[in-house]
Amino acid sequence: MAKKIKDQFGRDTGQWEPGIIYELGYYNSNHWVPFYVGENYKKQQRLGQHKSLVKNNDTSLHVYDYIRNDIESNNIEWTMEVVAEYGNEGPTDQEDEQIMRRLVEGYELRNKKKGNANWKEKFEEEWNEKLRVAEDMRQRGFTSYKKYREQLAYEQRERQIAEANAQRRLNEQLEQQRQETHQAYLAAMSAVELKMHQRKLELEGKRQAIIDEAQKRALASKIEREKQDRINRIKQQQQAARAQADAQARAERIQAETQVTKQDVSTLYHS
Repeated sequence: MAKKIKDQFGRDTGQWEPGIIYELGYYNSNHWVPFYVGENYKKQQRLGQHKSLVKNNDTSLHVYDYIRNDIESNNIEWTMEVVAEYGNEGPTDQEDEQIMRRLVEGYELRNKKKGNANWKEKFEEEWNEKLRVAEDMRQRGFTSYKKYREQLAYEQRERQIAEANAQRRLNEQLEQQRQETHQAYLAAMSAVELKMHQRKLELEGKRQAIIDEAQKRALASKIEREKQDRINRIKQQQQAARAQADAQARAERIQAETQVTKQDVSTLYHS
């Protein structure tokens, strides 16, 4: 695996130890047959590390089981070939590029990762996806994984543009339909609203006529009440005047009678 370069304080410098992309394989009649693609920064020691792990029955990688059971058991000499080297910029995607190229060429690689029960299914899916992609690359005529991904990205953009255009046209059609429906609705509503307005005017006219009639009646009633009040006040004034006149007449009569009585008494006294 690649190794990042740390500074004296253990901080990431953004650079990598130089390393290699390599293959494990064997020669068959001078034809190189790879069965594993790897990447590591220990160029000189990597082959020895693999051979030591195989010898010590390490099972961390599928390729070790394959070497023991299918390669060494058949007395096939296997070795390592360097495919590419990288500097401080790091390995980028060169390992994946080489894996996919070999799969497209039809080589059966043993790069599938091992794992416990929790990871086995995930690793299986990842490897099956690589195999599916390799088959698609083969059918499309690609040997470069990078160019294949660029083509997929291009196709994805084209699909998105086509979908966006289709959606835009659909939106325009829907908007046109909406406007046409709205215009038809307005036309229908205009006729209905005209009738409703005419009916409203009729009802308002009748309502106003009722109000006017009620106001007239109220005014006539008020005038009648005021007239009756005036008549009643006049009657009361007349009654009061008559009562006052009657009282004045009684007073005068009593005074006259009193005067007569005094005269009679005086006459009798002088007689």
